[in-house]
Amino acid sequence: MLTAIENINDVISEYGMDDSLMQHLSNEIEYIAKKQEISDIQALLLAVMIEESEHSEITLSDLAESLDCSKTRMLRYSNEIEGLVHREMINSIKSNHELTYSIPADMLLAVREDVKYVPQDYSGMTTPEFFSLLDDMFESLELDELSPEMLIAKTQRIIKNNGELPFVQGMKQYHFMPETELILMYIASETINRCSDSIDINNMRNLFNKRASWVIHKNMILNGIHPLQNESVIEYGNNDGLADRESVRLTSEARSRLMPDIQIRSRTQNSQIGLNIKHHEIAVRNLFFDEKVSAQIDELRKLLDETQFSQIRQRLKDEGFRNGFTCLFHGAPGTGKTETVLQLARQTQRNIVQVNLSNLKSMWVGESERNVKQVFEDYRRMTFNNDKIPILLFNEADAIIGRRLEGADRAVEKMENSLQNIILQEMESLEGIMIATTNLVQNMDRAFERRFLYKVNFSKPSAQVRAKIWHELLPSVDETLIQNMAQHYEFSGGQIENVARHMAIDRILYGDTADTQQRLEQHCQNERSAAIEHHTIGF
Repeated sequence: MLTAIENINDVISEYGMDDSLMQHLSNEIEYIAKKQEISDIQALLLAVMIEESEHSEITLSDLAESLDCSKTRMLRYSNEIEGLVHREMINSIKSNHELTYSIPADMLLAVREDVKYVPQDYSGMTTPEFFSLLDDMFESLELDELSPEMLIAKTQRIIKNNGELPFVQGMKQYHFMPETELILMYIASETINRCSDSIDINNMRNLFNKRASWVIHKNMILNGIHPLQNESVIEYGNNDGLADRESVRLTSEARSRLMPDIQIRSRTQNSQIGLNIKHHEIAVRNLFFDEKVSAQIDELRKLLDETQFSQIRQRLKDEGFRNGFTCLFHGAPGTGKTETVLQLARQTQRNIVQVNLSNLKSMWVGESERNVKQVFEDYRRMTFNNDKIPILLFNEADAIIGRRLEGADRAVEKMENSLQNIILQEMESLEGIMIATTNLVQNMDRAFERRFLYKVNFSKPSAQVRAKIWHELLPSVDETLIQNMAQHYEFSGGQIENVARHMAIDRILYGDTADTQQRLEQHCQNERSAAIEHHTIGF
């Protein structure tokens, strides 16, 4: 198949999608079509998509460009593409209101081994594997990678192939209809994977393709007559001691029957995955930037002012836009990215939830993904419970916004990709303020780049700005010496601060008798040497 795919794409690149293409490539297309039991057009489209699989998101425009034809012509093949999605040979995802596609790693493996692709049947699963898979599937539904019809078909197949699991055995005792079973699986998945004690019923809307079906289930829940309530499987959630009809949870009886082999943790049992920083505890710092960066930061400061912030959010909501704000601060180390977040929080009186990335990742299968989801769930709760929406900060986020790995085979690689997909999904539905900082913007995945509304490039300061930083940190140093340091040493603000700290230590150890210029020169030389040595590691 690899040879056939290579030949197909070579011919297409030379001739484009003309009328003789199918005939010219009949042998290659027929081979792929018979091997995978798909149509000739599907074989051609699959070959082109595999060639494009280096990109994490393939659009119809990408396919049209590869085939050298119009996007309108590509729309004629929508049913053929949908057939490949239904066979799980390709994934579909709706990104920024545009349908995009990707090739599953298992499909690429089948091509490499020249065998027919058969979707995994997921038989013989353990309980943790079962609920981890459910979580992935509901996430795929949110990302529009699965339709509600496909989700029901897939869950029914998984249930059938894992009838020995306590949850499946317990659920089958109720004799619910497939749609009701799907709701139950969603509630159980949220309970286990996110440690949720209360699930908003409006979050279940995506489980149904037809609005009428969802309205029927929702009204039955609101009126207390849903089959899950009649069998005492779910009950209303609790809000300050009062029943909340807009949320539900599993009853104690249902937990005992459905999950006898699972110990469900509460939120208070989760490991610390974030640091809460109070705005009034942040020390005042004067920051100096070039004109362009200063203008962008001033705009963000105005945006985050509560009066402006509320008005802008409401206007965006009224006009049908997403009302969350995602910001990327990128640039060399020491250029003030993190300190800028702190000062913005202090000036706008917003607290910061700083995510501890090292604590997000776990050695246990599925735990890392649950930790990331828990971060956003906790943050959502804070946006409702605080007078001012706090800032969600992913500091030094290089590891989570880098390019996703295509055809990832190892568990660690799959976990990294899964974490990124979760964060991308959460950024789409964010209703708060998220800021990420990174030193390596050139490695950022294209999907992340599109989702950051504001992007601020913290370049190294000019000589004029460096002089202001020197003045701020060493106000007693002679003006001529300050200008000399600013001109001769192209330091970042962080490097200048290092030199200033050394000078403060010198004053404590040796007093003010030592030569200031000599000490400054020595510390600057040491700072410059450290920077050069750092950048030459590994040659």
